[in-house]
Amino acid sequence: MNRMTIALLAALALAGVAFAQDKQLPPEGGTPKNFELPNKTSFALDNGLQVTLVPFGDIPKVTVRLVVRSGNINEGGNTWLADLSGDFLLEGTSSRSADDIAREAASMGGAVTVGVGEDLTTINGEALSEFAPAMAKLVADVAMNPSFPETELERLKRDRLRQLSVARTQPQQMATAAFRKAMYPDHPYGNPFPTDEQLSAYTIDDAKSFYAENFGAQRSHVYVAGKFDTAAVRAAIESAFGEWKRGPDVFTNVPTPVD
Repeated sequence: MNRMTIALLAALALAGVAFAQDKQLPPEGGTPKNFELPNKTSFALDNGLQVTLVPFGDIPKVTVRLVVRSGNINEGGNTWLADLSGDFLLEGTSSRSADDIAREAASMGGAVTVGVGEDLTTINGEALSEFAPAMAKLVADVAMNPSFPETELERLKRDRLRQLSVARTQPQQMATAAFRKAMYPDHPYGNPFPTDEQLSAYTIDDAKSFYAENFGAQRSHVYVAGKFDTAAVRAAIESAFGEWKRGPDVFTNVPTPVD
């Protein structure tokens, strides 16, 4: 090692010491602000539907969310049938086409989306505050009156096959699937992916049957949060959801992990 190299290393070491000495600690945090949970209104309809209204905030936006206790856990081995059935919810109702649903939600300054998980299906509506009652009625129509147009079946299955193909290329998803299979070998939690053949074989009657067997008022809970007229939203929910059939009892299937 020559003298120039030794001198350079020494200079860098001294600079590091000086930097460490000059480094300042970050300022202390301020006193946390008080936060109080907003008051909520909870009630149930005669058909068993639970409702929670949470007025909150000053931004003129509202979320109307219907949570149905139905998902992959209810498939009985028909993996992703819950997802396919959920896809149909935005494909039209007995009185609205898919385009009608999208345009009506957009005219309220928002959108309606559907998500299917292991245990829950969620229909989520976002809108400007003045349209909160109308959004509640739109979410109710999507949940209660899906038309299941058979013309859309092959397209929806192709979309799901593409999602399945992509999932198989992602190491994290495949590792999670293997872990769940090891933990829950005899439970729906342990079988997160169908085969291509299984998914391709589902029929429109399969999707309709899953909906009929797993959706209903007593499995469902409506949450409304944001800035809205509580009395008007309550009246809209009672009117829109009041005729929904009670449907099946809540299904529980808690798995026992393998030791």
